[in-house]
Amino acid sequence: MADPKREVLERIWLAQAEKLAALLETTPADQLQAALLNVARQFLSDNGINRASLSVPDIAEALSGITDLPFTDPEGAADCTEPEFR
Repeated sequence: MADPKREVLERIWLAQAEKLAALLETTPADQLQAALLNVARQFLSDNGINRASLSVPDIAEALSGITDLPFTDPEGAADCTEPEFR
């Protein structure tokens, strides 16, 4: 069963996206950037995403169980102070 709140939010996001698409042809870049930032902020707010929910320890904890990524070093983290990483 569909979530009514989610459906309303999706309609709002779609309307904002359509408005932004129309503005792409007529709006100076600085005004367009401000409009895009407002839409992004609204999207994050509507989905309960904030600085606290994106804290580094939370992300590190969420990623701690991932071991099958192609760049994972089985011997431990590479030393990023080595010249090849600068």
